[in-house]
Amino acid sequence: SRIAARAGISTRSLYVHFSGLDDLHRAAIDRATATVVALLWPIDPGLPLAARVAQLAEQRALVNEELSALLRAAAALEASSPALADARRTSRTAAVDQIRRVFRSELSTLDDAARDRRVAAMHAISSAESWYLLRSVHALTIDESRRSVDEGLGALMGVRRRGTR
Repeated sequence: SRIAARAGISTRSLYVHFSGLDDLHRAAIDRATATVVALLWPIDPGLPLAARVAQLAEQRALVNEELSALLRAAAALEASSPALADARRTSRTAAVDQIRRVFRSELSTLDDAARDRRVAAMHAISSAESWYLLRSVHALTIDESRRSVDEGLGALMGVRRRGTR
């Protein structure tokens, strides 16, 4: 009923389009997936490390900023929605797979446990949850938040930046 009210339609009208809440969640997932696909580009693993870090930070900033409210809602509702729970698992897996693919050469020098920790930390730094903290709790601008993600990922990967040790 809240969704219908917010959309300015009757609850009955809503159910003309969706057989139930899970069907509505699936439609939202499909729309979000299309948005993500439109925002992403392949990051060439052959680029210099700093360029790959910057591109990953840029992609995560674009996606997290565009879908922030939807991602927070999905997190809150995933316990009661198999569709949302599955979509969030798929999204996390894709994010981790991207990190492993883009930084394969650097990660290959680590033992399995160290590699898993590094990937987990990179995923955490670039996650929607971290983006929410940067933007809302710390009140950073989009650019400041993107730079924070870039610097955090860079620090984990040993990127040397001008004016830093």
